[in-house]
Amino acid sequence: MSWRLAAVLVLCSASFCFALDPNRAITQYVHDVWQVDNGLPQNSIAAVIQTSDGYLWIGTQGGLVRFDGVQFTVFDRGNTPGLALDDISTLCEDHSGTLWIGTYGSGVSLYRNGHFTTLSSKDGLIDDNIYAMHVDHEGAMWFGGQDNGLSRYANGKFQNFTKRDGLSDNQIRALYEDQKGNLWIGTKQGGINVFANHHFKAITIQQGLSTNHIRAFAEDRNGGIWIGTGGEGLDFYHDDAIQHFSVEKGGDGDYVRSLWEDRAGNLWVGSSGGLYRLSKGSIASYKIANGLSDNDVRCFFEDREGNLWIGTFAGGLNRFKNGKVIPFGLPEGLPDEQVRTILGDHEGNIWIGTSAGCVRLSKDGTLKTFTKKDGLAHDHIDSLFEDRDGTIWIGTDEGISHLVNGKFSNFTTNQNTINCITQDHDGGMWFGTDGGISRLEGDHFKLYTTSDGLVSNHIKFLHEDTHHNMWIGTFSAGLQMWKDGKFTSFSTAQGTSLKTILTYYEDGQGRLWFGTDGLGLLFFDQEKLFLINRQSGLPENVIEEILEDDKGSFWISSNKGIFTVKKQDLIDLVNNKISRIQALVFGTSDGMRSRECNGGTQPAGWKQQDGKMWFATIRGAVMIDPDRITKNPIPPSIVLEDVLLNDKPVSNLATLKPGAEKLEIHYTALSLSDPTKVRFKYKLEGYDQDWQDAGTRRIAFYTHIPPGQYKFQVIACNEDGLWNDAGASLNIGIQPYFYQSPWFIAACALCGIVLSVGLHQLRTRQLIRKERELSELVQKRTQDLNRAKQELETANDNLEKRVQDGIDRLRESERLAAYGQMVAGVAHEVRHPIFAIQASTYMLGNKLKEQKDLQADLNVIQRETTRMNTLMSDLLEFARPDSLSKTSTDIGSIFEEAKSTFLSQPAAKVAPAVSCSIENGVPAVMLDRLRILQVLLNLMENARKHAEGVTVITLSAAASNSTKLLLRVSNDGKGIPAELIPKIFEPFFTSGKGGTGLGLAIARRIISAHEGTITVESTDSSGTVFLIELPSNI
Repeated sequence: MSWRLAAVLVLCSASFCFALDPNRAITQYVHDVWQVDNGLPQNSIAAVIQTSDGYLWIGTQGGLVRFDGVQFTVFDRGNTPGLALDDISTLCEDHSGTLWIGTYGSGVSLYRNGHFTTLSSKDGLIDDNIYAMHVDHEGAMWFGGQDNGLSRYANGKFQNFTKRDGLSDNQIRALYEDQKGNLWIGTKQGGINVFANHHFKAITIQQGLSTNHIRAFAEDRNGGIWIGTGGEGLDFYHDDAIQHFSVEKGGDGDYVRSLWEDRAGNLWVGSSGGLYRLSKGSIASYKIANGLSDNDVRCFFEDREGNLWIGTFAGGLNRFKNGKVIPFGLPEGLPDEQVRTILGDHEGNIWIGTSAGCVRLSKDGTLKTFTKKDGLAHDHIDSLFEDRDGTIWIGTDEGISHLVNGKFSNFTTNQNTINCITQDHDGGMWFGTDGGISRLEGDHFKLYTTSDGLVSNHIKFLHEDTHHNMWIGTFSAGLQMWKDGKFTSFSTAQGTSLKTILTYYEDGQGRLWFGTDGLGLLFFDQEKLFLINRQSGLPENVIEEILEDDKGSFWISSNKGIFTVKKQDLIDLVNNKISRIQALVFGTSDGMRSRECNGGTQPAGWKQQDGKMWFATIRGAVMIDPDRITKNPIPPSIVLEDVLLNDKPVSNLATLKPGAEKLEIHYTALSLSDPTKVRFKYKLEGYDQDWQDAGTRRIAFYTHIPPGQYKFQVIACNEDGLWNDAGASLNIGIQPYFYQSPWFIAACALCGIVLSVGLHQLRTRQLIRKERELSELVQKRTQDLNRAKQELETANDNLEKRVQDGIDRLRESERLAAYGQMVAGVAHEVRHPIFAIQASTYMLGNKLKEQKDLQADLNVIQRETTRMNTLMSDLLEFARPDSLSKTSTDIGSIFEEAKSTFLSQPAAKVAPAVSCSIENGVPAVMLDRLRILQVLLNLMENARKHAEGVTVITLSAAASNSTKLLLRVSNDGKGIPAELIPKIFEPFFTSGKGGTGLGLAIARRIISAHEGTITVESTDSSGTVFLIELPSNI
């Protein structure tokens, strides 16, 4: 059995907690790649390390990079003057948390408390080209130089070692400290030097090494040392004996550049020829062809969550992690990645139907693929079924294959695409096809189609329930049940018509569940169908397969991944006990190669006897073991990164300047397994009442924070919902403006007190003076009272008359109101006969054009009826004015319209000229355009009729102040007599020159309705001016 097939069968294996599972193939880990396009400054990575605060640090040829799983922060010579060089060779964190950065050419840089410093040969370092670094158990730093030897740094001093001090070679390539505290030193030409008890011990080819070119070390759990060589593969040193292993005999794989043993005991080998894993005595490779970004692997690091990070020479950063979902596809031996159906048989084998044959995966890990060459009807597999005799039925695109005792018998039906197969309680075999349902009866098939009552011939599933009802899911035509020779169709309790039904599940209580193509999940309670969809919390409405685990949770495959939800929650939702369900979704970040699952051919998923779930997808099969899904037990560490005040970074948070209009707090959480699923909550104590749910956002926003002292807190949870409740916090103090400060408020209060005392004293003096004045006033008022008494007696004599006068005025007011109603009625009634007279006159005029003597009489009738109609309009307007319809109006446009209308009237031939004038700054005003136009035309018409000698009428507008608008309508004709001016706005007042006497009364009413005033100024010599004042905000 090959390593690949053995690794595939994670079915019977236990996972190591947060280490890469050695029972999986490398291809079955979740593999992610980050390169320049994702934020790296350069794709050549020489070193990777996770520091104690949780950040991942990456050394590249383009600078130092800090990574929180989401965002890369680059430090280079351009933005970090303290960094020695951009070309990073190695990284190491010492016991104090200082990050040491080795470079190719400028010694080492130290990163401590946000600041960079540099040590080089000028400070005593033996070589500025650093190939290796290590911090020993005593806290001393060791540096391996390219050509000049070894340096030890402790207590601020360097101690250097060369061949003269016992080294076998000055070209250091690797440093490693074993469990006993011995320092292993790999050289380019001198083999290994072990530094113990202040002495060097050499191990070379003379002691059994395959070569003296040493590149890397790793130690296994038993104290054995793995040695990576430059060209000869691996040596293993244990108990003074050396064994040799070839990684890739004669290939680049034997040029080993890095080694790492993970927590599960896997030995990872990075070479010039790809990535290798030694596990359980076998070796597996992973190269560009498998998905590795580059075959030249330079470094490893296993983070605290068990993820393995891999740096390559030209392919950027790679990461392997355990997924909750285990894929099984082309890399694991399937003939095609398009999986349509999956079946588990009574022996524990898994059958997988693909587009290129049927695969049997045995319990012992062997893999057998059946194709047409083996007697299969067709290689495109659509459905699988195991009957009660334990034989396998296979539905294909070209009929049915029945596997008995290792041999296939093939059958054809009227339509040979077999989507589903089932067996009824009598042992009868049923087949759902694209052309109806076929039931095998002896050696022939009984066919059911739409002519027999089916709603569609395209069958998606067949299932006989515990009551012997046969359920039928169709394409585009919904759900049916076959019972007692009859088909019954269904719709939901909500009245939704059903279309494509993809799958079914009958639970242990006999309840039926159906998956649809776009409507969601259907629940049948023996009476009604209930629909559950995205509106209720379901992650997706396309349901491909439904399985149930041993704890009462559904596992459902869909177009957007696999999700699990508690069955009881679904039942409670249907019974209105809850309003929304909670589901957990698995996708590509959990190990699926594509989150799109397949369905509509049966079965599209299978639960094994041991509880493992299999599902069909468009990129192979996937397996989930609900009992072995390991949750991440490590809560994320939280770091507060930046604070911006009004878009500018600030450092002194205790005394922020006043005017915090915009405050941003940038934070992150260092959980590298699935950082995009890390969620946050934050709270600004003193401002927020409750915690703010930020989701996955890593910035807190605040605006217009008042002065005061605050405490910002942020907490986070990892992808499995484990919260770091301690979180991180910082204190923020926002200074007040001077007028918000306590001293200013106290000074104002003191001034208020002084002012109150002064006012009190002033008031007291005023009261004394008032008391004296009051005494004098009482005497005077007594005299006045006597006079008032006499006047009151006189007034009382006239009171009865005044009361009667008030009653008379009230009655007059009521009479006027009644008059208004009467006028409105009369006006409406009179208008109809006037219109009839006008129409008849017009028709007679046409008929009697030749009778000139009659034409003059008809003209008189026409003129008088027009005058009467105008009178009725004025009466109606005055009696029942319409309500205003205000819009924003430009005064200039009203003036122009009034001018053009006035000059276009028949009397315009003898009309005066019209001039318009508008000062700058006159705004648009909310008013009733037609009613104001009516006022202007009325005033202009009055000037034409009554102002003798008028030659010009002027319309002008000005803004008298910020709230008033002044309109002037003036003429240069003869003025209004002074004795008439007080009466001109009274209803029915005329000067005796014609008219109804209502025009100016109506004008004043319109202006009053606009909350304005209208007045008149007139003299014989200067003409007449009507002044209209309107509020500018009406």
